[in-house]
Amino acid sequence: MDSKKIHAEIPNSTIIWYDSLTATGEIDRQNQLTDSNMLFFLNADGIFFNNQWKKDYPEKTHKLAEQHGKTGISAYFGTDVWGRGIYADGGFNSYRAIKVANAAKTSSALFGIAWSYEYFNKIAFEKMDKLLWYGGMAEEYPPILSPKPEFAELDIENCDEGEEDSLDGHAKGIADIVPSHVTAGQNWFTTNFDRGFGEKIFYRGRELLQQPWSHLSHQSILPNLNYRELDIYPEDSNIAIECCLKGEYGAFNGGTVLAFTGQRLVHQESNDTELVVNLPIYKFEMNMDQGCTIRYVCKILNMFDVRVNLNGYFMLKSRSYEEAQEFFRKWQNTDTLENEEGFTANVRIASRPDECTCMIDVCLNINTADFVDNKPHIIASIGQINIIPIITNALTVNTRILSNFFWEDLHLQQSKGRDCLEKTLEKPQFYRFFGTLTWTDRSKTTTPAWKETDFYIIYHVVDGDHEKRQFLGTAFCQKYRITGLDITDITKTHLIAVEAIDRMGVVSATNFIEITLKSRNKHRAA
Repeated sequence: MDSKKIHAEIPNSTIIWYDSLTATGEIDRQNQLTDSNMLFFLNADGIFFNNQWKKDYPEKTHKLAEQHGKTGISAYFGTDVWGRGIYADGGFNSYRAIKVANAAKTSSALFGIAWSYEYFNKIAFEKMDKLLWYGGMAEEYPPILSPKPEFAELDIENCDEGEEDSLDGHAKGIADIVPSHVTAGQNWFTTNFDRGFGEKIFYRGRELLQQPWSHLSHQSILPNLNYRELDIYPEDSNIAIECCLKGEYGAFNGGTVLAFTGQRLVHQESNDTELVVNLPIYKFEMNMDQGCTIRYVCKILNMFDVRVNLNGYFMLKSRSYEEAQEFFRKWQNTDTLENEEGFTANVRIASRPDECTCMIDVCLNINTADFVDNKPHIIASIGQINIIPIITNALTVNTRILSNFFWEDLHLQQSKGRDCLEKTLEKPQFYRFFGTLTWTDRSKTTTPAWKETDFYIIYHVVDGDHEKRQFLGTAFCQKYRITGLDITDITKTHLIAVEAIDRMGVVSATNFIEITLKSRNKHRAA
């Protein structure tokens, strides 16, 4: 195994060895670091141990890794969420296994995380997934069946740490064990809160698809701070405000928004007042010494009396007083900035290098008189947040080109079973088109990273009517397979439109190719 060669050919690649084969060529899972799998560990970027490990294995592995000049972080202890003969039994207890690995300064790898969807027969998935990752109140948890018979005789080591695993009746989840990390990105950031699935799909608020979908490449960067813990002032025990990632309220790009809901618990006891709700959502480590532009998309629903602000808290490192003064001059020579769109930036010089971060909060001012009944209401939603260096404001010219469109593996099938397409030209029939489309995407000039293409949207356009585009799907490479496009009128021109969407969610290039409906050698008519 030549890791250096692979890293050279695939930059930023990571090689993880799965612990199943020993250095002597035998299938013998070690479930920890041993002399039998040390060779693979030393020549890979990490090792993924099988699930049947015991409580003391992570600590032993950490010590052995350090003896060979590596850290325990590159050793991943597997946790099967299905609980098939593993430490702590998996399921909603999966966090306990991760806790043991973390304590030993090793890493964890989760297997079978679709358990929250499959085990409960696809019922109440949102609730079950939340309990797995974020925990919940004891009464929220459903009963869990015993392990399957084929795993009953395995040495299942239940967790008996003797520690309190709940606080005020709230049981822990994986997020309570895994510390949050700063969001990736040196000088720019974007998110649309998309989870990579939904009941509908949207682009810039326009509904493209009205059916359930799943495409995990669409998953955006979700909040890395606890967006469920709201800071509400003044306190009102009769008003409940919640924040969650939801798809049923529409979306800006993708299928999900960060939604705020609220309700009056007891109508008679209400105190109509204005509540201020603060919600931390992201923590960054970004270079903003030249200033930045922050744009966000929000939506106020049901005509509530609500104001939505985005607050930025910037803690920066400075080598000298003069350098700090120059920075503040670029930021209009003040430590608090506010624009007409409702964004406030609070800037200060950090006292320690590890403080040089920035945080983004959402702030809502809500008039509780709008809660006219005891039902939950959607108040507002955040659809997208973009942060880019301020020097890029002038980069508005479209510089990308989509070209070299090419069809391959074409197939045209008549819906009524005729042998030849040309025989039906006098009386149009219904046809089904299959084909693989490839293209080239290039830029005329050097563009910043946030101007690079993120994905492509593919449409079907009939007779040049661009107002009646039919959404076909999305692609994350320069190729798309059309499988079964129904053609209702072959006398009209049928086009395929491809739009390149950059990382800020903006169309950066568009081009079209015609669907050739007449039979050719490359086509195969059924």
